[in-house]
Amino acid sequence: TDLTNGKVRLQNKYQFINLEYFDILWELTANGIKIQDGKLEEIKIEPGEQKEVYIPFNLTKSELTTEYHIKIASVLSKDMPWAKKGHIVAWDQFKIILDSHIEMKDIISEIPAIKIMESTKSIKIIGKDFEIIIGKISGAIESFVFNNIELVSSPLIPNFWRAPTDNDIGEVDLDEFKDNPQIDYNWKSASKNRKVVKISTEDLNPNTICIKVQFDIINSEKHLETIYTVYGSGDIFIENLFTPNKNLIRFGMQMSIPGEFNMMNWYGRGPHESMMDRKTGAAVGTYSGLVTELIHPYIRPQEN
Repeated sequence: TDLTNGKVRLQNKYQFINLEYFDILWELTANGIKIQDGKLEEIKIEPGEQKEVYIPFNLTKSELTTEYHIKIASVLSKDMPWAKKGHIVAWDQFKIILDSHIEMKDIISEIPAIKIMESTKSIKIIGKDFEIIIGKISGAIESFVFNNIELVSSPLIPNFWRAPTDNDIGEVDLDEFKDNPQIDYNWKSASKNRKVVKISTEDLNPNTICIKVQFDIINSEKHLETIYTVYGSGDIFIENLFTPNKNLIRFGMQMSIPGEFNMMNWYGRGPHESMMDRKTGAAVGTYSGLVTELIHPYIRPQEN
């Protein structure tokens, strides 16, 4: 197999039928968007045999910032007693790895300038189309206004917890209503009980500002340090640094946004869930949907 040059090896795993009953379709996507597709000429491969075929896609104008995938599907070429013509019997998808070089470009100098205003209660960062407020008591982003629209309903805060799953309970053969002694349940309230001990600001250049916040939290050898790097473009890069001294089952950040932001668009696997044990059944692509439609009310907590 040489995907870069369009060469793929097909294998007929049937025991009695030839692959001439199927149409072999292909499509090439760039960051999830279909840019080329086609159908291979009739493929005749006897049961148990394999054959190398050529997929005639063209990637002479490939882009460094683009991911390319080739998807190959086997579909019925005619109606069968058990399914209609066009029914997809099997498919697979492969990422195409291209040789490329990186051309370094100074884009920071092209970003608009920003300024910082500080009071006893907060730090305000003002850019061309946005304002960001970081509270000195919470140490969190409490407001982010972009084009006069507020994007934050509740502050962006760290979260050190997830609900215990069946595996957590089964590891020690406990009653499901009892705590697992291997899990420190104090993590559940660690975010609420955190305390800001130090805040510092630094102008890295006219269009980049860095705010460092140190928190006193439980179960940590040192302070939790959250670093907000804000660019004049409105982009925010957030880092969290700390070393837990007790087992930590999950760490992340969470916030609430206004209810009118009820649509999701993403590039990745989908449209359904794609955990490690089922991800090959979720093709890489661009997907969208209502937030309420992307939540499944499992009876018991699950990893995600």
